[in-house]
Amino acid sequence: MGIHFGMREISTEWRVIDNVATAWFDARSLTVESSNPSGMRIFWQRVLDCAPADDGGLADPLRLDPALRINALRIKAKSW
Repeated sequence: MGIHFGMREISTEWRVIDNVATAWFDARSLTVESSNPSGMRIFWQRVLDCAPADDGGLADPLRLDPALRINALRIKAKSW
């Protein structure tokens, strides 16, 4: 089973943790877009206890979890 992001497929494995079905992704990094990337970066850094990475993202100091990259939201202009 897999999830498609763009042209790549990322495998997932579902596990039950504390009676909650959770998807586990086999990915080196996750990228999200936000209209407030600096605020989102601060929030997730505190929640996940991550360290700032050289590329401006967040990294797990123990390297157990994938890196998190937070980009500015790209809004496409409508063409009429």
